[in-house]
Amino acid sequence: MGATLCQQTPNRETETIVSKYRALFQKYKTMDSETITNQQIIQILSQIKCQTNQKYFQQTFDMLDGDQDGELSFEEFCHFLYTCEKSLLKNTHDIMFYLCDANYQDQISKEQLLQVFDQLNQKLPNKIAFKLEEQFSEQDMRLTLIEFHLIIAEIEAEIYESLSCEELQ
Repeated sequence: MGATLCQQTPNRETETIVSKYRALFQKYKTMDSETITNQQIIQILSQIKCQTNQKYFQQTFDMLDGDQDGELSFEEFCHFLYTCEKSLLKNTHDIMFYLCDANYQDQISKEQLLQVFDQLNQKLPNKIAFKLEEQFSEQDMRLTLIEFHLIIAEIEAEIYESLSCEELQ
């Protein structure tokens, strides 16, 4: 996976984002540790007026909580807020995309996508893997959100069509 927001070479935009996230993290973090709980994150989201879908909030939190201790480190927290702000946790495709976008460039690589599936303990279905392999070989090996949505829509249409054909038989 590429450098995370906290690790990449700073530019003005990155520095602004990281300093904003760091200030929020420092304000709400647990006194005796360098972590933050999901309850504290709910307070932060309320403070920054970021409305999220409760259904996806916990799933996203759990995915980014690498050691599954119910708390996020600063790196995990940055990735969580970035995902929330970009997707508003309203659309599973957006959430998946921004979870994959660990280096905060509004693009994802094949490796980033596969790593998220590994974290979910899911194997990519063959049809999806083939479609993505095709897309990554045609592109510059990175996908934008729009390209990602187009691939997912195409895959969903094929799945729907195959299910409809099976029902007719």
